[in-house]
Amino acid sequence: VDGKKLLQTSGSKLFPVLLRLLHDESAKVTAQVYATLVNLSLDEGACRQLLTLGVVERVMEILRGSSKTGGDASGDLQLTAKLLSNLTLHQEAIEQLLQKGKGPLEGYFVSWIVSAIVTEDRVKRDEREYFAGVLTNVSQDKVGRAALLDSSGTNLKVLSGEVGPSKAQSALRRESLCRVFR
Repeated sequence: VDGKKLLQTSGSKLFPVLLRLLHDESAKVTAQVYATLVNLSLDEGACRQLLTLGVVERVMEILRGSSKTGGDASGDLQLTAKLLSNLTLHQEAIEQLLQKGKGPLEGYFVSWIVSAIVTEDRVKRDEREYFAGVLTNVSQDKVGRAALLDSSGTNLKVLSGEVGPSKAQSALRRESLCRVFR
């Protein structure tokens, strides 16, 4: 069976089920769902369908909830970060991440990602690089830049501290963070 044809014919039934499985108690199932979503997010049509279903907000709510409880949202945070990085290549995903039109919540998810990048115990190096890619994608949007340059300047201050030579990090991560500033 050709997977792409199956998606084109059954995607509207399949995607809601996949998104519900993000909350499965089995770490193995959840990790497989995230891996599937990462792969699907590379297909233009599938990505559009996922965005219509609000995948960005769902994933961010899961991440936010896991950080409060100290748990791991997906069983594989790297896949979650990859998924967000792939999705935010699309304007609609950036708007969902920015929570445009949601008043005081606008930019909250961006602040969460900034916090995840700089908090040593929250995410590992690879995840940080993908989250930095998400911020690079977000910074291409006018409202995204405003969220990064929030009124208090906190996000910018936190990120600028991460670019300094005193931080032990990969060249890729430093380059990704510098792209956010440009």
